[in-house]
Amino acid sequence: MRYLDINVASDPVRNETPYHWTYGILSAVVVIFLAYNLFAFFRYGGELSDRKEKLRQVRVQLVAIQEQDDRLRRQVAGWDFTRLSGEAVFAADTILRRTFSWTD
Repeated sequence: MRYLDINVASDPVRNETPYHWTYGILSAVVVIFLAYNLFAFFRYGGELSDRKEKLRQVRVQLVAIQEQDDRLRRQVAGWDFTRLSGEAVFAADTILRRTFSWTD
């Protein structure tokens, strides 16, 4: 036996509830993401300016350290290492002679 589908309406009734739920859930997700992005923007925007200031301070310190490094390199470049090496050998020999003088 076959049932007849009797629909006398000029427009058939459509159940659009799933579409409305889907659009509602997607809209809620978009609003949540928008709220999080606004929160992150305002929260981390202040930190960005703090970090830029800290970066500027670190760069100033780096320049001072580089200047000190250049000054020390020029100072070390002026040393006479051949003379210092000879003095070190002389001192080492003197220490070695004095260390075992009692065994002679």
